[in-house]
Amino acid sequence: MTAKEKARELVDKMNSANKHLNYSRAKTIALIFVDEIIKELKSTQFNYDLDLEDDVIRYWNEVKQEINKL
Repeated sequence: MTAKEKARELVDKMNSANKHLNYSRAKTIALIFVDEIIKELKSTQFNYDLDLEDDVIRYWNEVKQEINKL
């Protein structure tokens, strides 16, 4: 899944999970989740492949950028 697709999916899930949220608030919540994912990834040791770690963190940073564009 592309970063753009994942961004849209997360915001849509936040928006549909709580009908009382407006779209802007759903984006904010999705960004909080992505920040937590990135923080957790950075605190976890990828003992087997540092390139994979960089790729995964890069992907989630791209998701974050795409959420901001929505």
